[in-house]
Amino acid sequence: MENADYTRLYGPSRAFRFSNASTISTGATYLIDFESEDRASQKYLPFDNIRIINSSSYDVILYVNQDANNTFLIPAGTIFNADSNITPSIRYVKIVNNGSGTITANQISVSVLKEGQKADTIAQGLHQFIFSTKKSRGIVWIQEVY
Repeated sequence: MENADYTRLYGPSRAFRFSNASTISTGATYLIDFESEDRASQKYLPFDNIRIINSSSYDVILYVNQDANNTFLIPAGTIFNADSNITPSIRYVKIVNNGSGTITANQISVSVLKEGQKADTIAQGLHQFIFSTKKSRGIVWIQEVY
């Protein structure tokens, strides 16, 4: 077993792109596990942005992280975009052909990326660090009332 250095990257990632290499028949599933499909993506997981381009003639259903409570209908010939406000922590997706025919190869395109740390997330982490450090040192804050 190879013991390679592993460092999780919190900055923005490049866009990782995937498409169905084979046909997807009616009711069939196209599953993408980003980490196993592209090993370079594992350092950026989970992703916080996704784009699905459905250039087929059939509607598909997107299951984010295979969660039945986090689904989206993507009509034929449309582009679906979602950011971290809609679909946080994307690790894998399942796409089901909801149409009455077969989707041919390369008609479903999936792109994912990580935007990186946002200002409010950084500020929140800094706030937690400052106040947890001050408590551990026994510093007491006294607020004067005027």
